[in-house]
Amino acid sequence: EILSVEAVKGDALDDLKDGYGRIDIKVSAAKTLKIEFTIKAGETESSNSLDVSVIKVGRSWYLDLESMGSIF
Repeated sequence: EILSVEAVKGDALDDLKDGYGRIDIKVSAAKTLKIEFTIKAGETESSNSLDVSVIKVGRSWYLDLESMGSIF
């Protein structure tokens, strides 16, 4: 479930565009999402929230791989 959405603007967006531009990917927008996920195994259930960054390329949204290192 998406709990909140925040647009990435200014210098942070410019940095993303420059970084992906080096590998010929044209980023037009970026957002940070706060998501909540639930894992169920048998009768055990655990919920957690996580901030995830996404980028817009063309008309589609993708996970921002440059920020994925913070997840692991």
